Amino acid sequence: MGDDEAVLDPHTTTADGMTPMLSSSWTSRIAVLALGLLGAWSSPRARAVEPSSSNARFEFTLKRDATTSAGIYDVNDRLVRTLWSVKPLTAGRHSGEWDGVDQLGRTRPPGEYRYRVIANHGSYRNVGIIGNSGATRAEHTPGIMDAVAVDDTGAVYTANEWEEAGADFKKWDVQGTSVFDADFRIRNGQPNGVAYAIAVDDRYLYCAVAGWPRAPFNGKQQVQRFRRSDGVPEPFPGLSPTNGHIQVYEWPERKIPRGTSEPDAALMRTPLRGLAVDGDSIFVADTLGGKVHRFARSTGLPVSEYRVRLPVAVAAGPDGRIWVGHERRKVSVFDREGQTAELVIDDLGEVRGLAFGPGDRLYVADGGTGQLKIYQTGGNVGAKRIGGFGRKAVAGEDASDRFYDLRGVAVDSRGNFVTIQGLPLGGARLARWSPVGTPLWERSGLEFVSLGTYSRQRPDEFLSLQFNRYHLSRQGTPTAEFRGNLFAGDARYRADVHGVPRIVTIGSHELFYTAQGDGMQVFRRVGDELRPSAMIGGRWPTPDGRRDERLAPGQWTWHDADGNGAVDRAELAWFRKPGAGRYDVLGFNVDERGTLLYCDQNTKAIWELPMVGVDTRGNPRYRWNSARVLVARDTTEAALTPLMAVRSPEGALYALNKSVAWKEPKNAGAWMGGWVLSRHDAEGTRLWAVPLPEVCVGLDAVPGGGVVVGWYEKGHVYHYDAEGLQLGTAVPGAASGGVTGWLDNTAALAANRDPTGRPDRCLHLG
Repeated sequence: MGDDEAVLDPHTTTADGMTPMLSSSWTSRIAVLALGLLGAWSSPRARAVEPSSSNARFEFTLKRDATTSAGIYDVNDRLVRTLWSVKPLTAGRHSGEWDGVDQLGRTRPPGEYRYRVIANHGSYRNVGIIGNSGATRAEHTPGIMDAVAVDDTGAVYTANEWEEAGADFKKWDVQGTSVFDADFRIRNGQPNGVAYAIAVDDRYLYCAVAGWPRAPFNGKQQVQRFRRSDGVPEPFPGLSPTNGHIQVYEWPERKIPRGTSEPDAALMRTPLRGLAVDGDSIFVADTLGGKVHRFARSTGLPVSEYRVRLPVAVAAGPDGRIWVGHERRKVSVFDREGQTAELVIDDLGEVRGLAFGPGDRLYVADGGTGQLKIYQTGGNVGAKRIGGFGRKAVAGEDASDRFYDLRGVAVDSRGNFVTIQGLPLGGARLARWSPVGTPLWERSGLEFVSLGTYSRQRPDEFLSLQFNRYHLSRQGTPTAEFRGNLFAGDARYRADVHGVPRIVTIGSHELFYTAQGDGMQVFRRVGDELRPSAMIGGRWPTPDGRRDERLAPGQWTWHDADGNGAVDRAELAWFRKPGAGRYDVLGFNVDERGTLLYCDQNTKAIWELPMVGVDTRGNPRYRWNSARVLVARDTTEAALTPLMAVRSPEGALYALNKSVAWKEPKNAGAWMGGWVLSRHDAEGTRLWAVPLPEVCVGLDAVPGGGVVVGWYEKGHVYHYDAEGLQLGTAVPGAASGGVTGWLDNTAALAANRDPTGRPDRCLHLG
């Protein structure tokens, strides 16, 4: 944002010595770049070209060194051919030539053409990151934490479920400094899976692991063992048929009893919800089997089991008894052999984790009430509640002891305790506290496959696709401080993001637009809440908040007429009921007037869906029967298939496309990617189309002119001007830690102008 940040270059370092990096899909953060001001020069000269004659030549002068691109244009100022792109040239006299053929290799008829050379004297600066307390892969904080444990030194371990950086488990020391992570030992292990429960003893850490629900992994549910010192796998010696892992289930989905409620079934799909290690035993809470398994710590072989309905947490008490959280509201205690059980707590909201601290104190993470509850145990007291910590967060709260989704607790030998929490739409916070609740340190990973946008009415406020609010500080080194989550809707309707977030002001209402699944969702700002306002969709999600890939496509719209934020049947309008037509999109965008843009893969056309008005509450109204083709199916030799379309504030329409006319560059897996960029006028006529250097995802218009796309494989950003010439490339450097670094979604980047009026244009990568 300022002029003193390091120029983005893989060989430069920032003031604190860290190599500046962009975020990728794994980093659980949003990278922010400032696009420097551009100095451009172009020639007004035109020249007649005879296809049969020698190449047309031209000359131009640069007053200073610059990165240049050049093109040939017809008399209507439409790009005919790109001559070169992002070519460094020194100050002085230069020349160029054109062989008379166009972008597709066709010979152009004789006539008058204009050449244009543009010089970029600006730079691309790494301003910072938003949403993660770790600036490098080693420091990176995972965005999903399902369980937490501490060892006898006070070091902290977390099980992190889906983690593209391979940090399936992670270890921090007592001061909160990162020690190591799994380094893909679970995600790319055997089976290839995710970790979702964790325990630790004097030598090892243990993780409950769920394999992918397909061959050859077949949804295996296992307990795996790793060295506590370095995270290296240490299989159990007597379990060679299962690669040294304790295997409890294969295909657990098939074993879920008919008639099981969906909340219970969700627990049973990954059933090994709790782990504890004590003496020579490993205890495993098994929600599907309705039991706690006891395995021998030395061999991994089964010893015994305790019958208990829907167990989700387990802890070994100081007296050797085993404490089990079960049936959401209850905690029972068993003797060592599981022969006798005593119900000691039955009034919890949603038990998520159990841990013992000094003085026989039991700590219970109650996700239902959002509070850490503390009980005195021992003797004949059973479990007597003696205190609590924190409370349930409401929208907009940012304090670490305001828990949006309290998921676990661990306690060390001194009584310091550790909490983990999730946020309403993803993201995790790990915090360590003193015995009296004084904050000691916190680590956060708040964003995943995310973008953001400025609030125009609040220029220092930045809102992300996760509905997280950040306060932007521009004094000194730019920073972004988390200021709570504003989501006040139903999380069932959330899906993969497939568009650029926008804040659109209609009348007196500030509306937040976010593309979800195969549609668009709109939220109205009310104080510190973003409340559901309108939705447009098909089968992802369905009107009842499901993703049903077996359902025949349909098209529906909704607006919140009664103000309760729920998709009520009377407010729902079907254009096509399921099975009555085809509809297939992976990208939605909105312009500043509230008009929606989408690319239908069946018709291969760019469509727009204008707003048909607002209701009495200020909610925008849409009807599918108002949709119209903006850019018809391309029947020219270019044969473009649009994937994503955006309209700039100035009214320019850009599209990212696939094409059979230009060969697809080497594709490392960008199934949402395209390799041709195009611009169209208001009537849908194509003004130009240029092949991109690589397979790209993401597309957004730069306020003031031009457009950006992202190279999927390396995370580079290609910057084009409004006339189709590439201005430059933002090169973030090597992927952090040498892993991933991909931009792998149609919603991979967003460009915003700083609403404070500064000339810098900020580019946000997810």
